[in-house]
Amino acid sequence: MKKLIAVLICIWLFAGLCACGTAQKEATTTELAAEAESVTATALVTESTTEVPKIKPAVSYPASYKGAPKAYKPILDDLYKCYHLSLRDDLDQIDWDYVMGETHLNWSPPHHTLGYMVLDMNKDGISELLISAGEPGDEGFLWALFALKNNKPVHIDSNSWLDRCEWYFLADGTIYRVGDGGSFYTYVSSWRLKPNEEKLTRIEEYGRDCDMQYYYSIVNEKEEYITEEVFEAMHKKFSNPPNQMKFEFVPIEQ
Repeated sequence: MKKLIAVLICIWLFAGLCACGTAQKEATTTELAAEAESVTATALVTESTTEVPKIKPAVSYPASYKGAPKAYKPILDDLYKCYHLSLRDDLDQIDWDYVMGETHLNWSPPHHTLGYMVLDMNKDGISELLISAGEPGDEGFLWALFALKNNKPVHIDSNSWLDRCEWYFLADGTIYRVGDGGSFYTYVSSWRLKPNEEKLTRIEEYGRDCDMQYYYSIVNEKEEYITEEVFEAMHKKFSNPPNQMKFEFVPIEQ
């Protein structure tokens, strides 16, 4: 009987020890889980409260532009951006072939100041926008012409040969162009922007093909051969046009 009691006591003690070990193991596991949850929560809080660095905008645009209809603001904003990114030497941010719609720019400071002019060249009461580079009182290089249709800017034409083509705006709305293709050809031409049109209409053109050594005229879309004397007279006339239109050059940095 005593032996039986001793055996039972040993079994009871062994069971107690096992229970204590299990409880301790469970407590340790719970503590580790709680600690992991705390670390995860701390990381989440840190991640959510860490401020993401804000990218400074490339340019802060003016609210309006002197003398220009509000509808031209997107075009002038492009010009303003090009000007300031060029000053900051951030040229890699400028897609020169596609700024301002379809206008190609080839400009860098400090040669000229980028700017614009507002004019009503066809006298229809709607202002056109002329993009250029120059100084106040001198329009310098003329780049692009825009008009408004349904109160939205429309690209009319661009001067991609700045050093080979000059534009002259006459008081009656006619545009004279004098240009050359180096040693290949020379031409002079006149154009008009008709009301509600989205492109210029050619009135006449006179040219010289330097390779073939012949001279021609294009009037009413018909080409005819002319003499050298006639071409030289027309070239002189178009290169020194009278009654040029008066308009104000406005630097984009007003």
